Amino acid sequence: MRTVHAFERQPIDELYRWFASEAEPTSPIWGRLCRWIAEHPEVSDRLDRLPGVKRQPNVFLAALKYWGGPLEPGPEFVDWVEAQWPELESLILSRATQTNEPGRCAVLAPVLASLPQPITLLEIGSSAGLCLLPDRYRYRYASSPSSVDAEATHGPAIAGAHRELGRRPPSTNSQQSAQAGQTTGLYTELPLRETNGEMRLTGSNRQVELQGLGGAVGLQGPDRQVRLQGPAGEVGLPGLDRVVQPAAASEDAPVLDCRVTGTPPGDPSDLVIAARRGLDLSPLNPADADDARWLRALVWPGEDAREARLAACLALAAADPPPVLVGDLRHRLDALLAGVAPGTTPVLQHSAVLSYLPRADRDAFERAVTASGIHWLSYEGPSVVTSVKAKLTDRDRWEKTPNFVVALDGAPIARASAHGGWVHWSS
Repeated sequence: MRTVHAFERQPIDELYRWFASEAEPTSPIWGRLCRWIAEHPEVSDRLDRLPGVKRQPNVFLAALKYWGGPLEPGPEFVDWVEAQWPELESLILSRATQTNEPGRCAVLAPVLASLPQPITLLEIGSSAGLCLLPDRYRYRYASSPSSVDAEATHGPAIAGAHRELGRRPPSTNSQQSAQAGQTTGLYTELPLRETNGEMRLTGSNRQVELQGLGGAVGLQGPDRQVRLQGPAGEVGLPGLDRVVQPAAASEDAPVLDCRVTGTPPGDPSDLVIAARRGLDLSPLNPADADDARWLRALVWPGEDAREARLAACLALAAADPPPVLVGDLRHRLDALLAGVAPGTTPVLQHSAVLSYLPRADRDAFERAVTASGIHWLSYEGPSVVTSVKAKLTDRDRWEKTPNFVVALDGAPIARASAHGGWVHWSS
């Protein structure tokens, strides 16, 4: 993700070529249009005259979608932009890229669940507050089917076909736990049974064999690896596609999907949020039709499932909106941190927010959060948070895969997609 300095200073053609490469994997429409805009000054010159951060491609593109403009490049596109420019410019100057992506909660929820419960959840850059509701969504996690697919579309997978499965089971005797049909953490809900010395997980659609090394069947541990083989040679975690539901989530709550490699730090079904509050320069109201229309316009064309998910989460939030204070995080952070409920674990989270601040302000924010003593959960681009960037040891591996870094208390713990569609846990 580009920083505020890039949006203000980088040549407009470079910005649109960059955004084309970002959007193209999931939105070929935006990729094609942005590359065309970069080559046609009759449009790009007008966009270049927008002030400061308003030159960000996604602002113009969202305004284009909001007003129902043409999405294909060519003379008709030029004519439409020319005719509708007053409406486009007015919307661009009055709105911002407050992409309130609830899909990120599929990544944030396991981290929040790993901390002592219940939680007071605080957030900066809350927009309409959708990421303040991770306990009210349901989650469906799936393993990346192969290292090739994971590398191409979801980020690097764990090398080879050996993976640890979930968290350590309650019993240290894995065979006893299996015979008793106990669950073994987040992902192995289906009962295990022993057949001719092999452990099997049986489901309605597939069967996965677990074979321990050296004759010992183990579900986790440095000396015990488990090979998982699914249909047609796919490598996957059995039971990983079940729906995980926190206690506060209703039976018809939106389901957020996420593909996973590595071991999550916690189980979202354990998550309990006792209090929540956000902070935003210009909070959006999930119950307001125009605010909802703008948020939906920020979703890239072709990402129909993502837009449908956003609409469902907006409807849920509209019934009971989380409180969001109005203010700049550089001046009102203390007011946000004052809202911690007694007997709870306070956590301050943010996603795709700090890149809009100059580096000096980001560093000042980090010092303030660290001094407060609360837990700090960040979900930002790899170069955004200074201390997190300095701790990354896998830059080469991820250089060609667009990703965000998830960090807890300044320590990187995962790489994830910008919108929460996949996550690779480091531990």
